[in-house]
Amino acid sequence: MKLEAKDRQHPGTVCVATIANVKDGKLLIRFDGWSSRYDYWCRPESTDIHPPHWCSKNHRELHPPKGYSGAFKWSEYLRQPGPVPAPAFIFTEEQRAVPSESATSSSSSSSPKGFNVGMRLEAKDRQYPTLVCVATVAAVRGSKLLIHFDRWQANYDYLCESDSTDVHPVGWCKKKGRDLQKPNGYGGNFKWDKYLSENGYEAAPENLFTEAQRK
Repeated sequence: MKLEAKDRQHPGTVCVATIANVKDGKLLIRFDGWSSRYDYWCRPESTDIHPPHWCSKNHRELHPPKGYSGAFKWSEYLRQPGPVPAPAFIFTEEQRAVPSESATSSSSSSSPKGFNVGMRLEAKDRQYPTLVCVATVAAVRGSKLLIHFDRWQANYDYLCESDSTDVHPVGWCKKKGRDLQKPNGYGGNFKWDKYLSENGYEAAPENLFTEAQRK
C-alpha cells in the first residue's frame, strides 16, 4: 500500500512511500525508488505516516520517488500496475491532521505579515548565494520563515526573517533577468503559472514583501 511518510533523517521532508512489510504489529516503511537502507519500522498509529494527498491538503511539499520526472500526481502514479493507496479510514485522526510540529507554540501556519505555510516564492541558496531557487514557506516561527527548496532535501532549509532580502516574490528573477533554479528533477522549461496551477500551489502575494525584497 502507498502512503506519505516522514523521512526520519530529515524530519521536515515527507516522501512517497510503501508499506513493504508487516511484522509483530509494526509496519516497514520504504521510500519509493530509494535504497532499503532508508527503511524504518513504525507502529500503525505513528504520526510519521499519512494517507495519500496529506501533503497537498496541508500545503506541504511531497517528495516524489527517486528518479520520478515531472510534477508528481497521485492519480497518475496509482494508474501504474501494482500500487494501491492506503485508504484514509485506516489512519487515525491525528495522522490525517496537520502535524504537531506545525501547531506548537514555536511554529504556526501564518506569520504576522501574512505569510502562510505552503506559499511559494523565490529564495537565495545560502550555501551558493549566486543561486535563486523555487522555494516554499515550510513553517512559520514567530516573525521567521522556514524556507524549503522544492524537491530538495530538508538539510538545505534555513530560517530567515520575513523581511529578509534572501527571499523574493514569484517572478522576481524574470524581472531581474536572472536564472531561476528549478525544483530538483523538474523536466522542461519552468513557468510559474504552470507549476502553480498543476500542483494547486499558492504564490506568496507580492504585497507581503518589502520594497527591498521586490527590487
